[in-house]
Amino acid sequence: MSLQKLSLILALVATLPIVFGQIGPMSVTQNSKSERTLRKLYQRQTALEKALRIIDDHLQSLVGALPKKVADTRDAIIIEREEANIKRAGVAATISTGVFLQEVGGNLADQEITVGDLFFRAGQSVSVASYASSRLHGLKDTDLQCGLPEMHRVLKSYEILLSLKETYETYIGTVYFNENPMNYLPEDVQPRALEFTASYFRVELKEALGCLLQEGGTSRGLELLINDIESVMLRRLTLTENWLDTLVDIHETINKRTV
Repeated sequence: MSLQKLSLILALVATLPIVFGQIGPMSVTQNSKSERTLRKLYQRQTALEKALRIIDDHLQSLVGALPKKVADTRDAIIIEREEANIKRAGVAATISTGVFLQEVGGNLADQEITVGDLFFRAGQSVSVASYASSRLHGLKDTDLQCGLPEMHRVLKSYEILLSLKETYETYIGTVYFNENPMNYLPEDVQPRALEFTASYFRVELKEALGCLLQEGGTSRGLELLINDIESVMLRRLTLTENWLDTLVDIHETINKRTV
């Protein structure tokens, strides 16, 4: 190789970093940044979808446990009321019978008994018997006016909250990333709107099962389960909103890259 050719090659090599630095890196840097952003968004999308599957299973488990909890609570309340009624009735019967036998025994033991004495003692028995009968006013009705039918009615009215996975898959499942997913989602099924619906669900379900929930300790487990269902619904909606925001970010990032 001649010295002239070698000098020409060295000069050309020396200019390559300058050319690359002025022209190449600009587009390469932009593409690299866009790729990194998309990669992070895809990772976030995957993580959110995994979390949504977990929370959907948890919500399904809680709702599935509700009918048995309602039935068990109702049965427990009826048993408690029956036992309490038996005790109250037993106390009343014991008081009345005891006083009656006491008076009869006393009358038989008297050597001389007058009609006036008998009426006086009978009057005492009646007053005590009146107290005994008052114990019966505390008896509780075991025919509860709410239960599974009322629960099923509320669940049917709020079916959309029990099928959030299917709802969003229906509207967004076929949307490609070059389309904004929010354009396909009606306002009444957007997460923020459904958060209010979840609160109404809790209130209405508690009202429908009011005859059970008013029992306090016996129904505490049922009340906690209803609260847990609402809490998981709200958590699901928050994750859904984050997931939708991520899809929108992916859509916008792809659009910017193709412009």
